[in-house]
This record gives sequence, structure tokens and C-alpha cells, in this order.
Amino acid sequence: MYCLYGIVGKSRDLLHKSLEYPGAAVVHLEQGIGMIPISEELLNAIEQNDTSLGATKEPGFEFLSEVVSAWVRRLSEGTTLTYLEVEFISGEGTESAVVWRDGVMVLGPLQGTGAVNRALRTLGVSVPARREEFEVVGLGKHRSPEEWLKELH
Repeated sequence: MYCLYGIVGKSRDLLHKSLEYPGAAVVHLEQGIGMIPISEELLNAIEQNDTSLGATKEPGFEFLSEVVSAWVRRLSEGTTLTYLEVEFISGEGTESAVVWRDGVMVLGPLQGTGAVNRALRTLGVSVPARREEFEVVGLGKHRSPEEWLKELH
């Protein structure tokens, strides 16, 4: 099983953002890209911090609630960020992504094959022939948000 929930952007931009929640950390990928993996622990912290917004999920997303959207929107001020979700079991799965720039949703919600690659292109990810953005930045390195976070310790 492969599952990934995260906020992806330029590493330098993510590092300069206030990561106001315990468990929020930036892992470095290729091409100057970074990711904040969204673990269940982080998701719970985000949702408990702001009860003024609902926990209603964006259709086609597992974790993208109104509260998470508001957080990503705030983080995207002054930069471009992609929120993505990928789940695969035995070769079958789903991809979903949304892109925010300067607090405004500029792409998505995207769902289906190629959604994540399309969103990564908005961050300037470039690929050689016959490769995909997902692969080139290294998003296949670990199989869960928790495995990504272990890399930091």
C-alpha cells in the first residue's frame, strides 16, 4: 500500500513559513522541492486548533477539510503550494491535488491519473523524456507520511 498526504512547494519557501503545529516538518525532495507530510497526528492538531471551520472534506479527498484548506491557503501567501493525496493498493488507486498561489486556489481540485504531476509542474518541476514529475522529485521514496517523518530523525 502506498499513501501520501502532503503540502509540496519550494523547500526554501516552506522552511520560511511558520509551521505552527507540532508534527509539521519539511522533508527535502529533489529539484529544490520540499514537502510537509500530513500525518494523522498533524491532521488532528490542525482540526482541533480551528473549530470555527467545518471538518467537511473536499469531494475526492481523504484529508482536505475546510480547516486544512484554510491552513494551506495561509501558508501559500507569497508562494505557490500544492496539496496532494495519493493512495494505491495493488496497482489501483487515486490521485488528487489542489494548487494555491498567494492565498488563492489557482488549479484544481484535480483528480485522477496525472493530477499530481500536473500540480507539480506549477512548482517548476522539470522532467526528462519518459519520466514523471512524481518520480523525478522523489515522492515514491517512502510509502506513508509517517515513513517520511522518520527520515527527519
